Amino acid sequence: MNRGNKQRRALSLLAGGVVILGAALAVVWFCTKPAEEAVGESFAEDLKTVSVVPETITQLSKMVVINQEDTYTIVPDGDAYRVEELDALPQDLTLVRYVAESTFELTTSSEIGEVEDLNEYGLQNPVIHITLTFENGDQKTLYLGNTVPFDESSRYFSTPDSRCVYVVKVDEHLAEGREAYVSTRVIRSDSEGGDDYFDSLTLSGSDFPEKLVIERQDGVYRMTAPVSAAADEAQVTYAAVQLSGLTAQEAVAVRPSAEMLSAFGFDRPRTELEATLNGVYYHIKVSSKNATTDYVLVEGMDVVYEVLRSNISAWANTSRLTLQNKSVSDIGLEQVAELRYQSGETSFSLTVTRAEDDSRSTEDKTYYTYQAVLDGVPVDTGLYQAFVNAAAALTIAEHQLPANGQAETTITWKNFEDSGHTLELIPAENGLMQAVLDGSQMGLVRQSAVENIRSAAARLFTGSL
Repeated sequence: MNRGNKQRRALSLLAGGVVILGAALAVVWFCTKPAEEAVGESFAEDLKTVSVVPETITQLSKMVVINQEDTYTIVPDGDAYRVEELDALPQDLTLVRYVAESTFELTTSSEIGEVEDLNEYGLQNPVIHITLTFENGDQKTLYLGNTVPFDESSRYFSTPDSRCVYVVKVDEHLAEGREAYVSTRVIRSDSEGGDDYFDSLTLSGSDFPEKLVIERQDGVYRMTAPVSAAADEAQVTYAAVQLSGLTAQEAVAVRPSAEMLSAFGFDRPRTELEATLNGVYYHIKVSSKNATTDYVLVEGMDVVYEVLRSNISAWANTSRLTLQNKSVSDIGLEQVAELRYQSGETSFSLTVTRAEDDSRSTEDKTYYTYQAVLDGVPVDTGLYQAFVNAAAALTIAEHQLPANGQAETTITWKNFEDSGHTLELIPAENGLMQAVLDGSQMGLVRQSAVENIRSAAARLFTGSL
């Protein structure tokens, strides 16, 4: 056979890509030129691109991938594909399908040629070893080596018992471990009503010197520890929304051992969340990786995720000051029935009467008119409103525990609809005062705001004489 016929014969075999040997299926690749002649030239210019796997993916029984990170098996599962070793863990089925299909779509883009040293191309001990097993029992083995210089999306390709080397485009997930196929959607929680909500939220850990507990009572969030106070509805709702759609950058460990969990820092988490979100209980630990990234472990998922800190900031980077309603109390003009005030030399008690306002009341809502009385003498309504509004405007500026010293100003009141409340204002430092409501240390308030209350109280007291 002359040289031209030999080359045409080689091209014909290469285009076919397979030779049937008994019941076994083997890939036989023929080099068209020695390596020193082919390096850097386009295979497409010489031979046309050739499919590495001429079979269709519908014939696949399993696909075993061995790389420098891991060994795993991709198998068909109905209309989908799954990584067998991940078992019941949440998988990115779209990615698994893409990797499987892209393997069947591998095509040569250029020929290196027949080489003496396969190790130079990462093919002596392949970087990626793929074994395809088909439904009829036939197998095909593919070797993928180093990435091609200046083209990290391509790798050198060969087959067993061959020194012919080619270049193929490769999906880089083939070089990663099984954790690359774990779904990065950490939590998928949807509320039946459409709005995400907590029934309860507890935050602890090294970033929380006080355990924070928030409960949903009659549709309203209330902090029950470390103090009993109204919660900031907007901030708590934002935390629920952020948690319900938690997505990670990647999964970094699957079924980690106790030693691995300790190495990730989960034996001393900076944040530990226990919450019932949209009716489902979650227990989550967070530990720091660096200034912008954290590790997250969800109880029952057996996966360590890496997440951006900004994606969990509403609940993992929060504080009591953020989640607590900044108002010290819910004192209001329409609630107070009795009130006692004491600050320095100013001390008084008053009662409030109310009468239904027939001109404004409806079947759905009753309106009242109010009159404050001090020592049997009605007080100016405007002065009384100014005093109550000044007390209601008192807001938390900082937190500081514990409270020390004696109260300089005390307001005690009883509402029409509930029991009494006592607010004590105790001197602190740096222009601040400690606010204690019903024995709970609410935080630090600005002394200037307390002075507003004192001034309004003095005007109310003197105006009533």
